[in-house]
Amino acid sequence: RRWRVATALARVTADRALAAVGRPTQLPEVRIVDYANELGENIRAVVDSWGDPQAATAVVIPPAWGRTKETLMPLAATIVASFRAAREPVVVLRFDGIRKRGESYKDPDCRAPGHEHHRFTFSQGVRDIVTTLDFLERSSEFRPRKTILISFSAASIESRRAVASDPRIDGWVCVVGAADTQSMMRVISGGVDYVAGVDRGVKFGLQQVLGVEVDIDHAGVDMFEQELSYLADSRRDFARIRVPVTWIHGTHDAWMNPDRARDALSRGDPRLRKFLEVPTGHMLKTSAEALETFQLIAREAGSMALSRPINPTLPDLGMLDRRQRAERARLPVDADAELKEFWETYLVGTDGGLGIELMTNTSAYRELMVAQVRSLELRPGDRVVDLGSGTGAFPLHLASTESADANVDVLALDFVRAGLERARLRLDQMRANGAAVPRVAFAEANLDVNRDGSIPIASGSFDCVIAALFLSYVSDPVHLLREMHRILRPGGRLVVSCLRRDADVSKLYTQGIAELRASPVDLIEGVDVESAARAYLNQASRLLDLEEEGRFRFWDVAELERLVSSAGFRVRAGQRLFGDPPQAVLVAAHRS
Repeated sequence: RRWRVATALARVTADRALAAVGRPTQLPEVRIVDYANELGENIRAVVDSWGDPQAATAVVIPPAWGRTKETLMPLAATIVASFRAAREPVVVLRFDGIRKRGESYKDPDCRAPGHEHHRFTFSQGVRDIVTTLDFLERSSEFRPRKTILISFSAASIESRRAVASDPRIDGWVCVVGAADTQSMMRVISGGVDYVAGVDRGVKFGLQQVLGVEVDIDHAGVDMFEQELSYLADSRRDFARIRVPVTWIHGTHDAWMNPDRARDALSRGDPRLRKFLEVPTGHMLKTSAEALETFQLIAREAGSMALSRPINPTLPDLGMLDRRQRAERARLPVDADAELKEFWETYLVGTDGGLGIELMTNTSAYRELMVAQVRSLELRPGDRVVDLGSGTGAFPLHLASTESADANVDVLALDFVRAGLERARLRLDQMRANGAAVPRVAFAEANLDVNRDGSIPIASGSFDCVIAALFLSYVSDPVHLLREMHRILRPGGRLVVSCLRRDADVSKLYTQGIAELRASPVDLIEGVDVESAARAYLNQASRLLDLEEEGRFRFWDVAELERLVSSAGFRVRAGQRLFGDPPQAVLVAAHRS
């Protein structure tokens, strides 16, 4: 499976390259269905199918935490390809939840971006699953012979109750799920026990949870009324489940507790329980690891529905890539979204507190920067452009190493002035303390240049360019790489890095917050590091949202190498790094 995924992903880049130069391929049609609950509140779903729907297996996929129906399109395609290869009809429904992000019903005062989850409850998620089962049962088109539920992340809470209470579900595959609400919320909030707090009458109001703003008090009351809060509630539900359950846990998923999952699974008939571990983190969308896991999910769903094993089959990834673009294309794009405000908060924190320093001061990021500087092969007197400098992590690293690397001239470019000002302040402090600080000039500049724009730097005037975790966030990365090629002298060196596909912040965050607790970042007096870290996590989660919306783009090593080569560079090396397992890729190259 791994070999098939790797070779298929390699073929997708060419198709994307054609689209990037104005030769788009024809996009497939996306089938949408609408159905309503007993209150007339609409649910919108995407249908993927093969074969006669009257005798098909139905696979129902509710949305993961903060995600929409479009997120798991690659999974739906894998299930359809696998059932088709087995000559078995299948219908896959992915839907948006009511009072959640996406196209389904939201109360009028919760429709503004960021407000969609203000009246979120897990019990509404249970009702959404039941409404979907009602639609399948009553539809003249769909009359499933078996129905399999597949859930991800926090949707395991509502799915667990639906499986325990609705006999129309014939099997459940739970992927990177939470055994209970309390343990999940405590981990992803950096240690805040919202469930116990609500139980004691503490008022929390609106809180950001992995980039999703939720009224904890409103959701909490519902959790206790519906008995969806504690591990004991989960145990009771599992004792009632009489159908097969496969629980798939990511070995590197730091959000979810596998021991609590095993505890819950031990209730009920052990012959119907399966616990599997896969070498992934929490994020599963388009990476090679995700596609491998999706084949495993298809196998489990087939076994539950057909009472026999099926051979999981990878869909055509060129088709899958076009389908992803088609599903994004039909959704409205907020052209007025203010990214500059987002980036300022991301870099310098809320109200000028702590921002990206909470990441750049971790050991994982320091190791990334060491690798980037080593790949630059700096020489005394080199002129270096630091594109997307942020708060100056690159020159600050040079100043902290006390080596000859600091004997260079750096031009730090970014379009967030507050980030550059913080970098200047910190470098001045280091210089006053006797550190060997590189010569740095700061310039505010918009680097999101299109084909008619350029970086305001003379051609062939620099020895090195570094773009650390930056290239993903511009609208035309190939053109920007060509601009980097232009400003470098012949033989000049380039180092670019970016987050990898399906970058998973769970382990980076939990390890980073443990480091900060042991050795707090002493940058701004009076700042609560743990509160700042939670705020920064929510901003980082927004990065992943924007990537999912198609605004940003992450790559694996081979993809980034091809991108750099297409701009005229000679690639020297590519590698994965930034944490264990690595969550970023780095490519070093020379100007030809």
